[in-house]
Amino acid sequence: MNESKDLELIAYFDYQVLNFGMQGWLFNGCYKYIFDYMDVLENRNSDLDTKVISIFQEVTIIGMELFKYQNITDIVDVKFFYQQLEIKLKEYEKAYAKIAQLFMNSYDMEDYDSKFNKALCGE
Repeated sequence: MNESKDLELIAYFDYQVLNFGMQGWLFNGCYKYIFDYMDVLENRNSDLDTKVISIFQEVTIIGMELFKYQNITDIVDVKFFYQQLEIKLKEYEKAYAKIAQLFMNSYDMEDYDSKFNKALCGE
């Protein structure tokens, strides 16, 4: 990938997560680009990149489990397991949100929440 495509992918992931949440990121099909995303971040391989890669790897695994069990949640044990996965997903969403601004700034970009808040405040 070239640098502009790399930055576009990073911005796309940030927008999806901060706008739709991790569950939205999964159900919008963004997981299809996870390997490209990981390749981009591994090229620079900073501590922030490593944290973000870890978050998205875990979310992808959780997403596979959610897809696997989404149609059989009428079974009590499966429903409980499914709910636990959703809780973990929210935790990873919060973990990304905590570092999103610093992470995006490290690529000389602005995170989606900052852009949204500026637009909301008319800056």
